[in-house]
Amino acid sequence: MPGVELKVMDKLKEKQHAITTVESCTGGRIADLLTNVGGAAQVYWGSVVTYDGSLKSDWGVPAGSIKDIGTVTEQVAGEMAAAGLKRMIDGYNREKECSDLAEPKGFICVSSTGFAGGAPTPDLSGTCYLGIATSSMNGPVVKKVHADGDSREHRVQHKDYFAEQALQMVMEHL
Repeated sequence: MPGVELKVMDKLKEKQHAITTVESCTGGRIADLLTNVGGAAQVYWGSVVTYDGSLKSDWGVPAGSIKDIGTVTEQVAGEMAAAGLKRMIDGYNREKECSDLAEPKGFICVSSTGFAGGAPTPDLSGTCYLGIATSSMNGPVVKKVHADGDSREHRVQHKDYFAEQALQMVMEHL
């Protein structure tokens, strides 16, 4: 049975949409799943793993958000998705003659921030905020997901679960 990443890539190609990821707790796992599908270069723009707050800020998340509320919040997940979408659209429009993308009709950015392992408190263990922003939406949408089990022992499984949930979210918005 095909994984959700194959369904996402097929739908992106069908709708001629391009996608990028701005990841934290998934550590590039969403990007890995997408680029495991043949023909990804037609719709996949790229990604960044913004693990540290300073890189999130460098990528467009307001420093005030990070200082005031922290990096693992609904607001920051939305700001990551919105910032990634803006970077992708601006970058593509500025350098489209260098792009392998098949002239996108729409743009999507998905983001992740959470605790796949080592949360500061037990109640936050396995918590992730997933954000999505598209060129056809008025602002990002954020979803909170939770993975069961001690995040210190199940870090990789949590990252996989969060990445799959992110791709399910993309399917819902295509």
